[in-house]
Amino acid sequence: MMTILLVDGVDLATAYPVAAAELADAAPPVVLARVAGLAVPGALVEVSAVAAVTP
Repeated sequence: MMTILLVDGVDLATAYPVAAAELADAAPPVVLARVAGLAVPGALVEVSAVAAVTP
């Protein structure tokens, strides 16, 4: 599962296709949200991912 947070003002039409292209083979569930700000001053995008490794 992946969560992508975009700060208000980031062009969603440009940002999402870039992320989708990188995930084309994996196709995990993705949550995309627009937020007022992030914890790191000046940051525009935050990505959080959870992965499982099988033996």
